[in-house]
Amino acid sequence: MVHGDYEENKSILKKVSDPMRHPVATIILVVLVLVSLIVILSLAIAVARFTAKQNNAVTKKLDNSQYIELITYNDVYQLHMVKTEDGEERGGPSRVSRYIQDVKSKRKYPNHVLVLSGGDTLSPSSMSTLFHGEQMIRANDILGLNYSALGNHEFDFGVQNLEQRVKESAFTWINSNVKLPFKTVENVVVKVGPVQLGLFGVLYDFGPADKTVVIEDVIQAAKKQVKLLKEKGAQYIVALTHQTGVDDCALSNAVSEINLIVGGHDHRSMSSMDCGHAMYLKASQDWINIWHVKIDFSFAAPLVGFSNIAITPEMPTDPQMEKLIAEYDEKAGKEFKVEIATADVTLDGREFSMRTMETNLGDYIADAFRSYDNSDISFTNGGGVRGNKYITAGTRITKGDVFDIFPFSNNLAVVSVNGSVLVAAVELGLSAVDQISGKFPVISGFRITYSLSRPVGSRVISMKRMVNDQLVDITPEMVMSMATSSFLHSGGDQFSMFAGLPDLVDPDTTPTLVSILMQKMTNDQKIVAQTDGRVLKV
Repeated sequence: MVHGDYEENKSILKKVSDPMRHPVATIILVVLVLVSLIVILSLAIAVARFTAKQNNAVTKKLDNSQYIELITYNDVYQLHMVKTEDGEERGGPSRVSRYIQDVKSKRKYPNHVLVLSGGDTLSPSSMSTLFHGEQMIRANDILGLNYSALGNHEFDFGVQNLEQRVKESAFTWINSNVKLPFKTVENVVVKVGPVQLGLFGVLYDFGPADKTVVIEDVIQAAKKQVKLLKEKGAQYIVALTHQTGVDDCALSNAVSEINLIVGGHDHRSMSSMDCGHAMYLKASQDWINIWHVKIDFSFAAPLVGFSNIAITPEMPTDPQMEKLIAEYDEKAGKEFKVEIATADVTLDGREFSMRTMETNLGDYIADAFRSYDNSDISFTNGGGVRGNKYITAGTRITKGDVFDIFPFSNNLAVVSVNGSVLVAAVELGLSAVDQISGKFPVISGFRITYSLSRPVGSRVISMKRMVNDQLVDITPEMVMSMATSSFLHSGGDQFSMFAGLPDLVDPDTTPTLVSILMQKMTNDQKIVAQTDGRVLKV
């Protein structure tokens, strides 16, 4: 047994030792193994280096230690994209939120990127009619807004609502010239990278209906603020403003210590480096575009560069913002989707049109106001017709459309007015057409002929109305019944001549503007509206 095992093992040993009889073959085998290992190792190292290089290329961030970036917008009311005058879909907060996230993710110091607003977000929109701006505060918070001025539409639902929304905001409202019954931040100095940045916020005197709201002159307030900011160590001062571009130009000329003006209110994208000491920027409404500003402090004097960023459907969205939009769509959707009428013709309610010319939708609305109490005339302002609507022929009109047009909680007012007061109101309405002002007259029951070549205050050539089937001049002493909005009757939008006019109908009994238009469209079913030359420019 032992012998057998030995013989078997001996045979195995012999097989194992056979290769040793061929040393050259053994050497070749070893060399091949070593070469293979070297090749494999070299490939592994090359792959590792390539992967590291690629990862480094992806993760390498821009060194923004010597510059700051400001992403700015203003006058944002809608959670969804909106249609521009060219019929293109643009804007909305979801794509802006993602854009800001992407910018910050590519910077070594993401806190050197600030998001600023020139004000106006709580209203107007159909959703804000239901939620009083709550949804917009949440959207701005998700988006990462840092600082905002107050806009005139922050007051649409009253001071108490504004106070509540300010408390809800994660961002800071900066209010430097409006006296309010609650505490707000007057100015801010914040260290942003290489600079002590100073910010203040001012709002034009829009004639608030709440007379407890007192607005200080913008330029006087600005002069005071730059002095305070300099004393606090501000090295670069940004003014957040809500006023016209003309007023921003005046501010830039009057206060040389301001370095940059981020404005709102005009609803038009604009920039100017040729007006006064500081350049100013404004974006279009509803995030149709935003401004991306870079201020480089590595030079002796800060170097400012800026880009106008169009917000288009192709841009990626932010899932968190999309979730918020879906939440509010669900809350509001059922009511707003109810169809009430059909547009037999295209209805022009675009913002530019409403603020510069007679439109068929404007005429339809003014006629609806006048028919409520069979008033002699009606007068409202183009800026009171919202939504930037261009309703093409054949479109089914929904309740949501009507709420978009009249998102405010204003009621109809029926008052007594004489020709002298009426012509003063019309002159005010025509005073800033070139600025696309919201004051433009939207009328019924009388006709205006005017010329913009004439001086402000004297642009009316004639005003006539029908009396006993005859077209007669409106004289200063002529007394008429007039349907208007409660907002204008309170002197809003600087129509102070309407404040205190005697009521012909108890104001506690008159319906809201939105309900008048809703009822009129529901009754008509098919909307056929044409302009008739009642507001004629020559």
